Amino acid sequence: MTNKNIKEFLRINKNPQLEYKTIHILGTNGKGSTSYFLSQLMEKNCKVGLYISPFTSNRFDNIYVQGKNIEEVNDYYKLYKSQFKKFGLSEFEEDTALAIIIFKLMDVKYAIFEVGIETSNDATNVILPDYTLITSTSLDHEDILGTNFKDIALNLSELFKEKSKIFVSRRIKKSIKNIYIKQAKKINSKIIFDKKIKNLKKYPYYQERNIELALKVFKEIFNEENVSLDDLKMLPFRFEKIKNNIIFDGAHNVEGVKLLVKTLIKLKISPVVIFSSLNTKNFKEMTQVLIPSSKKIYVTTFDIKNSINIKQAKSIKGTEYLPKNKILDKLNESNRDIILITGSLYFLREVRSMINEK
Repeated sequence: MTNKNIKEFLRINKNPQLEYKTIHILGTNGKGSTSYFLSQLMEKNCKVGLYISPFTSNRFDNIYVQGKNIEEVNDYYKLYKSQFKKFGLSEFEEDTALAIIIFKLMDVKYAIFEVGIETSNDATNVILPDYTLITSTSLDHEDILGTNFKDIALNLSELFKEKSKIFVSRRIKKSIKNIYIKQAKKINSKIIFDKKIKNLKKYPYYQERNIELALKVFKEIFNEENVSLDDLKMLPFRFEKIKNNIIFDGAHNVEGVKLLVKTLIKLKISPVVIFSSLNTKNFKEMTQVLIPSSKKIYVTTFDIKNSINIKQAKSIKGTEYLPKNKILDKLNESNRDIILITGSLYFLREVRSMINEK
């Protein structure tokens, strides 16, 4: 897989991604949240575009300008649909190209792009970012990125661009930081680490590092010190309360689940969990991490090609299989327990659709 098709499409359209300043958000976990926090901070100072992945409920609801979705997004898509097909763009490449074009048409000063898969062939790796952020480095997409932290860090560092200022979360292991420092020095780029912030108690544990990194970049760009964090909102599916007793959280790999558990401990919550995952993830270890902090764990499947199957769902120790057509029944069964829907973001999207359609 390469990104040559989207590069050619953008070249024919005069490379709109070079018409504004860009920020590239890389990392295993926290990319979307960090992007969203940074966008909110920057909106007060300039016009900002934001592109994250995947979409939440409807295609293109992951493209924002000044924190709002684009009302005419489907009209824009229709204008370029034939070109997308002509150049053989995948759906993710289409969405990325559309965001790039919309940001030019809407005259943003900065655009923030969350990477899809952290390799040089990713569709977002067509920008020449002024700033690059690395939120975390852990095991994920091992079939593509490698089976150890060093391989993943090396893949991430391939996306560094010359003269782009590179911001790295201080919470990343020192041995991994050294890989980034070495690569930044090699391409003559400055590398900067964020700082710990106090008084972030109202946010889930795992959001603390995302806010720290976003704030460090904001201060670097705008040279502001006294910044209020009171109004920062979280993305959907990031410890999102749907009802008083239902929480959605897209912890979709082992590190993400460990951070989610720390939040459960911080808030003294022991939920009933409904979990599902892609079969490419280490779903058995994810559930085992959840067990000590959960009242009960149900494992289910969902309607996507790479979902775990029924046999896999039934094979996980310490959990109970839940047929997907019984999910709504389980959600309505009791208002006493906190119910946590977690795992793949695609699974969360499907459950939200179920709730909205009932």
